[in-house]
Amino acid sequence: QTARQAQVRLLEKEGVSALTAGQKTGSKPLSWAESVTQDTPFGGGRAAQIANDQAEQFTAAALRRAGVQDANRATPEVIDNAFKDLGARFYDLAVKNPLKVDKALMYQLRRVQSEYDELVPPSQRAPVMGELYKDMKNLAPPGQMVSGDVYQATRSRIDRLSRAAKADPQLSNALRGWREALDDAMERSIPPAGRGQWKDVRTQYRHLLSVEKAVNGAGEAAATGLISPSQLRNAVRTQNPRLYSRGKDDLGNLARAGEAIMKPLPQSGTAPRAMAQGAFNALAAVGGNSVAGLPGALAAVATPAATSRFLMSRPVQNWLSNQALARPIEAYAGTRLNALQRLPQAAMEANQERMPLR
Repeated sequence: QTARQAQVRLLEKEGVSALTAGQKTGSKPLSWAESVTQDTPFGGGRAAQIANDQAEQFTAAALRRAGVQDANRATPEVIDNAFKDLGARFYDLAVKNPLKVDKALMYQLRRVQSEYDELVPPSQRAPVMGELYKDMKNLAPPGQMVSGDVYQATRSRIDRLSRAAKADPQLSNALRGWREALDDAMERSIPPAGRGQWKDVRTQYRHLLSVEKAVNGAGEAAATGLISPSQLRNAVRTQNPRLYSRGKDDLGNLARAGEAIMKPLPQSGTAPRAMAQGAFNALAAVGGNSVAGLPGALAAVATPAATSRFLMSRPVQNWLSNQALARPIEAYAGTRLNALQRLPQAAMEANQERMPLR
């Protein structure tokens, strides 16, 4: 539970606050019951709203790591504007500083070229690789300086080619390696006082590439600009597996926390889903038994739709989210949910402001 709570705190720190009680506590029976509420006729509105808010908050958190501060969906327009903005920031920093062609740069260029040649047979190598390698070696002799304008133009050209070569992973990776080599050299060339800004822009650019890859995944949510934790995790691991595995990538840590806490349960046709339906039916049955004699809306929890609204209402979710309740919640499944008989009254007590049920 300690590790889980650390992941929950990370998500909340990143602005992902629309987490359900089941997600926060890790209670499987409660999570199953919550998952069924979205499919309950006339009772899934609140659950669907929570799921949508959660997805938008997670997407907004990923976009903020990529330098986008005011969007909660990664639409094509948002992504395109982000690349333009970061490109302009790269340009502003680069034109102020010449790039020094040092031995480290030349070594990185040769290494990238050698790795590409080892992976791709001569007959299948892209001609652009040979041409670019000549251009890169001709930038300037080792020890000489290259103007910021020339560096930026070369970098932009390589970056465009890399993004356009998605169908050829070896070529795209090699071009990205050359771009990284140039950026590393520029970072070494910039005076210490300006390196912080340069590192920030580079990090945001790397994150933006991961966000772009994640939102290009399959599914209805991705088509509308919503990024799932699984898609983001896969994109970050592809972009920089070493940083991800060592926990040194903020976007990767966000993806890891989202995958651990927000991953949905299996859908219809699976054994866990059938168990979820059974748990939800038990909730409804116990709700009906536990509210006998209580007036008004509380008596309605005996119906599936009202039970759904009741379970996902703010006061009940707040009450269930109390970490001290994690173990009693786990006991519900083994005791035919008898402990839930305390839920309506406890929820009313927790709802000091008398918030209406939704």
